[in-house]
Parts: sequence; structure tokens; C-alpha cells
Amino acid sequence: GIPGMFQESEDLYEWLSDVRGRDQYMIRYGHKNQIYWHDPATQSRLEFEKDRWTENYAIWSTTGQYLLTVHPKGVQLFAGRNFHLVHRLVHPDVRIAEFSPEDKYLVTTSATPNADRKHICVWDVRTGRKLREFAMDILPEAGPAFKWSHDDRYFARIEHKPLEPGAPANAEPESAIAIYETPSCTLLHKQRLIVPKLKTFRWNPAENQIVYWVPDDGPRPARITILSVPNLLEVRT
Repeated sequence: GIPGMFQESEDLYEWLSDVRGRDQYMIRYGHKNQIYWHDPATQSRLEFEKDRWTENYAIWSTTGQYLLTVHPKGVQLFAGRNFHLVHRLVHPDVRIAEFSPEDKYLVTTSATPNADRKHICVWDVRTGRKLREFAMDILPEAGPAFKWSHDDRYFARIEHKPLEPGAPANAEPESAIAIYETPSCTLLHKQRLIVPKLKTFRWNPAENQIVYWVPDDGPRPARITILSVPNLLEVRT
């Protein structure tokens, strides 16, 4: 057959070329959803309007390329000048949706587990393909399911190993940092980084480094450690 003619894809950053350097914002009231150009010098101008666009809430993606709407059966992604539908992602009862820093990936967390008892899905935003499902940790942190490196190459969370039967009443589950690579969503080096009594961690906003904090424990003082990723070498403590 004759190959189809090449069609140039739409520029999803077109709004950034606005000659007046304006941002867009969304207002929801009742069933109405309106997107305006914000202009500090004059009255904001209505750019787009749609009734019943979402049954729950809507968020902008990290870079502003996409608008995501939440529905009982999943989420939808819209983009472009006319906010056309890009993807429908099936994941019932989504409560939290978070884009990665560069909008390459999306994480949705449902209040209802699937048949495999998994609540979390990681998606490829460009293709709309589900990359992997995850179960909730036994002691989930408040906020997003995962924390992302600045360049979308890695995402991580704290994971806890359930206690063995007969463990002492004051025993704490073993804690570890689980770092996953993209796009495979596989565990870095095929193992978790065990950190006893780990409380929290953060990514460096400009480099692939993780900093984690362990509080004091009797004679042992509190400790803050910086690790480079992916080699997991200690930079400073």
C-alpha cells in the first residue's frame, strides 16, 4: 500500500509562545469549566469553555502540556489549542493523579484495588500505555505514591517489609528505599536499599541524588545521607 502522508504533530507548548507571555488558568463552578488567559494589565480573556468536563476534579500537568480530568472509570488527558482528547486511561475510582517533572509519565492511585490487590498505575503519557501496576505499601507516606528524579529517569518510594508472625509488639517493619528505572519500571539493581528506621527522603531537584533522614535512636545521633543514583555511592553524611 501507499504510505500515508506525514502529518506534523501539534505543538503542545504553543501557549508558551504567547506574545504577551501570559499563563492560562482554569475555573470550575457548578457544571461549567472555563480556561482563561491571565493578563495582569487587562481583564482576563476566556479561551475555552466546556460543560461537565469532569465528574471529580481537573489538574494541569507539570509542564502545562496537558489538562487531566478525573472520572469514575478513569482519567482523560486533553491538550492543544482546542484541548482535544489525547488519551482515555481506564483506572476506576482514581483519587490522586500526579505527573512526572517532564510529563513523560503519569501515576494514578485508586481507592479501590484491582483483582491483583494493586491500587497504583504508572502510565506512559505519550502512548497512553500502562507500564506497571503497584500495590500500596503497608505504611504509605502521605502525598504522591512516588517521588521522581528531576529528569524522569527514576521514581522511588519507601517500602516496608511486613513483620514476621510472632514478632515483638514494639517491633518496626524493615524499611527501604525502592528506586525504579524508566521506562521499564524495574527495580534499580534488582534490590531495595535497606535503611533501618528510615523516616523520609527527597530527590535533588537538579541532579540524580537522593537525600534521606534517619532520626536519633538512643546513643546513635540522627543522620542525613546523600546518595548518588544510579551507583548508590554515598556523597556525604
